[in-house]
Amino acid sequence: MENNDTRIVETLNRRLELIILPTEGCDFRCLYCYEEHAKNGGMKPEVVESIRRLMTLRAPELEKLTIQWFGGEPTLRYDIMVDIMEHAQALRANSSGRISISSIATTNGYRLTSEKFDKLVSLGVTNYQITLDGDKEEHDKLRIRADGKGTFDVIWNNLEAMRKSDLNFTIMIRLHVNKNNEENMRSLLKKIAGEFGDDKRFIVYVRGLSRLGGQNDGLLPVLDDMKVVDELKKYATSLDLRLPEIDIYRENPDYICYAAKPFAYMIRADGSIGKCTVALMSSKNVIGRLNPDGTMQLDSEKISEWSRGLFSGKKPELACPMRGLALKNDIAPKLLRIESQNKDATRQQLSRDLA
Repeated sequence: MENNDTRIVETLNRRLELIILPTEGCDFRCLYCYEEHAKNGGMKPEVVESIRRLMTLRAPELEKLTIQWFGGEPTLRYDIMVDIMEHAQALRANSSGRISISSIATTNGYRLTSEKFDKLVSLGVTNYQITLDGDKEEHDKLRIRADGKGTFDVIWNNLEAMRKSDLNFTIMIRLHVNKNNEENMRSLLKKIAGEFGDDKRFIVYVRGLSRLGGQNDGLLPVLDDMKVVDELKKYATSLDLRLPEIDIYRENPDYICYAAKPFAYMIRADGSIGKCTVALMSSKNVIGRLNPDGTMQLDSEKISEWSRGLFSGKKPELACPMRGLALKNDIAPKLLRIESQNKDATRQQLSRDLA
């Protein structure tokens, strides 16, 4: 294993994954949201500049740069997304193409007009995750705007506009199944098949609604039996819809969370640095700050705790490292059901992931 471990260490400096929260505000108030949107607003210009400097500092040794956009709702600061992606593409050009850039956005899709969408795709933001909670009737009960109005129609219209684009991208339409929307979800799947079924750029991800520590967790109509999800997946397949090859939460024993990877950092709107986008309120999830010059002031002890699975080989620690770090008053997300602790297999999987 020594050679394999050495290879992993040598690879770390050639990769950088930034999960950027350009704002922690949101124009939605989804019933199941776990974030406190009022705590931080939009990212200040000096933090944006620090991110640019961080990327510039790392560019000479980088081979792969991944930028994930999260929030709040990242498209509320579309200007920041464009700014940072333009800088990333300039670094790639200056490296003669040595740096590979990929970018993903988790967005509610409400403000993602065709003009903004085409611009972001052209800059390399080519993967999107957009959630629907059923057809209009059920969706508008859970995914509402801050003013209480429904959101389905605008999101659907934006999805239709994306389909008309000639650009290459992937849209994962994430469907949250709950106790009340099974039949409505069947109707939505049929609607999706009719509109996007022949377009390979669209994927449907069916999963159960989860409690992730939000103030309304006790009110959520969470499924008691995941067989409903399995049946809806079968129905989606019968409609010739594309589903993810593997459901990382239920079917992938080798899943490694981004938070366990030592080259991945979440940069919050205020410039603080964390690891996990779910446990945002956990004290364990504050591992440092981004300095004005682009360097990172990091707590090495906390980082070693997040990446402890690299040394132990325990799959639960790699699949969801926050679960073992939670303090009594912290939120410990229960996202995965992974029990195997085969060290060699885990190291081999991580090696393949870094390849």
